[in-house]
Amino acid sequence: MPSSPRGKTTPRAVLLAGSALGLVLVLPSPVVARTVTAPAHSAPATVTARGSGSSYALSYSGGRVVRWNPCRVIHYRVNTARGPKGALADVKTAVARLRSASGLRFHYDGRTKTIPRTTYGTGLNPVKASNQLIIAWAAPGKGSGRSNLLSDDRNEVGVGGYRAYSWTSGSTVHRMRIMRGFVVISTRANRLKGGFGTGPNRGGALLHELGHAVGLGHINDSRQIMYPTLTRYASYGAGDRAGLHKVGRSAGCLP
Repeated sequence: MPSSPRGKTTPRAVLLAGSALGLVLVLPSPVVARTVTAPAHSAPATVTARGSGSSYALSYSGGRVVRWNPCRVIHYRVNTARGPKGALADVKTAVARLRSASGLRFHYDGRTKTIPRTTYGTGLNPVKASNQLIIAWAAPGKGSGRSNLLSDDRNEVGVGGYRAYSWTSGSTVHRMRIMRGFVVISTRANRLKGGFGTGPNRGGALLHELGHAVGLGHINDSRQIMYPTLTRYASYGAGDRAGLHKVGRSAGCLP
C-alpha cells in the first residue's frame, strides 16, 4: 500500500516591511501534505466516532498550536474548471461538515480561476488581509491548469496545506496563525466516485485535504480521515474530531 510523505518545511524568511508600524512578517514555506489512493477494503466498516480520540497530529510554533483565528471568517473560493461533475457540491458539503466539527466559520465567495502553487500566499500583509482558502482541481506540473504542489506520483489524490504568519505591530506581538489555506485535487483523481458514501471517494479526499488546510497532520490510525492513504471512510473518526476541536472555535480567539 503506498505511503504519503510529509511536506518539508524550509527555514523561514523574515521580511522587514518599511511601514510606520514597523511590521515584521514571519513567512514560512507552505506546509504541504499529500494523499494517495488505497483499495476500498483497506479499512474495516465505518462506525460512529471510530478509533482512538488521541489519534490526531497538530503543528506547533513557539509551543502553541498553529491554527486559524476562529473569530474571523474564512472566505473560500473553488476552481472546478478541471474537476468532475458534482465537484462543487461535494466541496460545499465537505466544508459544511468541517464547520460543524470544528466551529470554524466559512463563507463561500464563489468560483475562481486561481490554482494554488508553491508561491500561494506570499506577499501578504497580515494586518489588512482577510482569511482565504482556495480549493482547486489541477494537473501536476507547471503551466496552465497545473500546480507544482502536486507530484509525479500517479497514485496521488491531492495535497492540502496552509501558510501561516506572525507579526509585531509596535509592542504588540501577534501569534502565528494560518491566513492562507489550500486544497489541490489532482485531475488524475477524477476517477474517484463522488459523494460521502463508502470510499475511497471524493468526499473522503476533500475532508482529508481540508483537515491539512486547517492545521491537522497525518496519523498512522487507518480508522481516521487523516490517515495518509484514502480508505473506505468518508466521515470523521474520534481522533479527527478531537484534532478539529483543538484547532477550532473552542480553542479561543487569537490576539
